[in-house]
Amino acid sequence: MSIDKKVDNKHYIGHFTFWHYIKKMYNIERPTKYCVIFNTYTENPGAFSVTSFETLDEALEEAKLINIMYSDTPKPEKIYLERNGKYTSKKRWGSNKTYNLDFSNGSYFWGYMVLDMINKKVIKIVNTIKHCGFTFNEKITLSMLDVLFRDEDEIPTDYQWDTRGEYDGWLQFRWGDGKNALDYVEPKNNDKIIKPIVKTSNIIDENDYSEDYLPCTLAEEIAVDEYINNGGSFDKKDITVSIADILGKDNPLLKLKFD
Repeated sequence: MSIDKKVDNKHYIGHFTFWHYIKKMYNIERPTKYCVIFNTYTENPGAFSVTSFETLDEALEEAKLINIMYSDTPKPEKIYLERNGKYTSKKRWGSNKTYNLDFSNGSYFWGYMVLDMINKKVIKIVNTIKHCGFTFNEKITLSMLDVLFRDEDEIPTDYQWDTRGEYDGWLQFRWGDGKNALDYVEPKNNDKIIKPIVKTSNIIDENDYSEDYLPCTLAEEIAVDEYINNGGSFDKKDITVSIADILGKDNPLLKLKFD
């Protein structure tokens, strides 16, 4: 996800946040409350925008407008390639690419996501964001949370990471279960940590869904409604808060513990 600069055989500088590159390329400041990130692309980057909002309602309204505007966009067609005298049928041979993408007739990819920068949560993702060397989709990873929500002052930009798994340890400490922290204490309750809410529907309007995308589940809709009604927080009785909320944002990097 990020460009690493080798220092020596055991150290490198890298793993900058998504906002580090966005600031550098577009002079766009990191949002402080809520935002919608939108992009289009073919084989090359297309449109890109980051729109900040004061409330989650405003951000979700922007997302609804994007759905309306782009729901009829033609999708690139897969042109399957011949191999050993046969053509594939929606399959891949191992890691080999077996098709080309046809971007004719005005087709292209598009996607967006809604972020809560206050509580460090992914509220909604539709399709894929692919920009500045980053790819964000419905598969939420610890590194994705790190580059989107890590505070800019948590790790110095010239910090030299140990090549022997230190960044993986940081991800586990900051966004995972935190069990590699020196002061970790096993919780006594049975609260379970869940992944951020990911909604991959393509909503045309409040009552109509595109046939090309699956609608959100009822549980997801209820969760988002609850999130809004509670002013940006969930009731722990129904949905627990994120790892970031539990760990806090002031954890020093020196607390990392490695094998």
